Amino acid sequence: MKTEFTIGEKPNIGKLIFKVVIFSIISFLLYQIFITMFENSNFFVQNASGLFGIKVALLIVYVIILISIVTSVSLRQYIVITENELLYYSNDGPISQITNTFAIIFNKHREPVIKIPLSKIKDITLFYNTITSFLYYKGHSIVYNITLEDDSYITINPDSFHFSNLNIVAGVNFLLNLGLKINDPHNLIDGLKNENMKFAEYVEKVVIKNENNI
Repeated sequence: MKTEFTIGEKPNIGKLIFKVVIFSIISFLLYQIFITMFENSNFFVQNASGLFGIKVALLIVYVIILISIVTSVSLRQYIVITENELLYYSNDGPISQITNTFAIIFNKHREPVIKIPLSKIKDITLFYNTITSFLYYKGHSIVYNITLEDDSYITINPDSFHFSNLNIVAGVNFLLNLGLKINDPHNLIDGLKNENMKFAEYVEKVVIKNENNI
């Protein structure tokens, strides 16, 4: 039996380097095209300072987008389950995003946002949450409502789309194998396992429909 399981996907420095390289190559080619166009313009030929300003502006845009790509490595949310603890990794602000980015790049220890000993968990109830991407794609994520032994609770509500349905199911099974009680009042696990319907459709057509008929 595995001693650790990750729900979600840990940041991959190799993928980050690949993105940076591809972006830099494309940026360089576009830079050459734009500069060639500007150099062939009579206005910029006669105004060297204007051409220099364009080069500086393009460089600034490149740096801003590059920083955004690099720091996005820490935006990926994931849950690590060990034999003793449940750890949730995310960011709680821009400073956290920057520090986590450096931790990931230099392979340093990264502190989880939530850290719960499994011995303190009474049960975990699965709910769903509606999320919308910047492209206005509507989807649904799994929410983990964790009840502790003192009857207080902690909610883990990932808003990322980077979660595989079968990976979530395997994570829940891993928790079950560790002896934790899992409540699934909306039968969300069935929706995650359903290969004939996207999970978003399952929630919309089955879960929400049933709730409206109550």
